[in-house]
Amino acid sequence: MDKDKLIRLGPRKPDPEKGSPDQDHKPSRGNPEDKPDQAGDQGPKGETSQAKLHDQAKNQDQERIITKIQPQKKKGRYNIYLDGDYAFPISEGSLVKHFLRKGMVVSQSLQKDLEKEDQFSKAYSRALNYLSYALRTEKQVQDDLEDKGFSQDSQAVIAKLKDQALINDLEYAKSYIRTAAKINRKGPRLIQNELVQKGVGDQDIETAMVEYPYQDQVDNASQLMEKQFNKSRNKSQRQRLAKVKSYLFNKGYLSQVIDQALAEVQPQLDQEEEYQALIKQGDKAYKRYRKKASGYELRQKIKAFLFNKGFSSDLINQYLENKEDEED
Repeated sequence: MDKDKLIRLGPRKPDPEKGSPDQDHKPSRGNPEDKPDQAGDQGPKGETSQAKLHDQAKNQDQERIITKIQPQKKKGRYNIYLDGDYAFPISEGSLVKHFLRKGMVVSQSLQKDLEKEDQFSKAYSRALNYLSYALRTEKQVQDDLEDKGFSQDSQAVIAKLKDQALINDLEYAKSYIRTAAKINRKGPRLIQNELVQKGVGDQDIETAMVEYPYQDQVDNASQLMEKQFNKSRNKSQRQRLAKVKSYLFNKGYLSQVIDQALAEVQPQLDQEEEYQALIKQGDKAYKRYRKKASGYELRQKIKAFLFNKGFSSDLINQYLENKEDEED
C-alpha cells in the first residue's frame, strides 16, 4: 500500500498556538480604556447641530429687500414691503432719516430698530396732540399715554417733552391758579386739592400760590358773600350768614379769609325784610301744626320752629300776636 495515499481519519490534534477549531469564537470585550471617547466624538450628528445653529443665527438677521413703499391714507405714514410682502409701517420722518428706498437691503435687526422708533414716534405724536388742546401736567400726559397703549414709551416721551419745555408742572400750576382765582373765584384750599389730583407736587403748588395773594382771596370771598347773601332773602339773617359761610368754606376759603370778608362786607340787617321772611316761614309752620295742635301748644310749636330758623324772639312774638288777631 502506498503510504502517501493513506488518508488519516479522526480528529486532528489541536494546535496549541491556534486553539481548538471546534470552539465557538467569542470576540474579546477589550479594555474599557481602549473604547473611543463617546462624549468627545462629534461625528456627523454634531456637525448637523452646528449647522442648525448657524442657520438660526442667519435667520435672526435675515436680510430682505424693500420692494415697495406705499403711502397710507393718513398723511405722513407709509407701509414698507419686503420681498413683496407687507412688513411694517413707518413715519415720514423715519423714512427720510434712514433714507429708506426701493431696492434697499433691510436686516431683521434694522427692521426691529425701525419698528421701535416708529412706536416711539406714534407715542410722541399722541402726546403732542393731547397737549395741543390745553396745558397738561406730567401725570396727565402719563395717564393718557398709558390709556392709549404707549406705556413702554411714556417715560422717554415725557423726558423729551420736558426738554422741549412742553411739560412744566410749576408753570401749569401758576396758570391754573390764575384762572381758578380770577374766573371761578375758587378758594386756595380747593385749588390746592385740585392740583394734587392732577399730579402736581407740593413744592410746585406752594411756589405757584404766589399767584393768589391773600388780599385777592379776601376780595373774591367778599364778592361771593354778597351774591350768596342776596339769594336767600326768605331766610333769617342768621341762617343766611351761616349758609354763606358754609358755601365759602366748601369753595375752598379758609376761616380767617371768610371772617375778614364778613367784616368788610357787613351785611346790613333790614328789619322789614327780615319780618317778611319770618311771615313766610311762620305761615308754613302754622299749616303744618294746626291740624295736630291748637291754642298754647300750637303757639309753642310755631315759636320753636321759627326760633330754630334763626329769627329773633321779638319778631316771633310780633308774628304770633298778629296771627292771633287775624284768627279772632
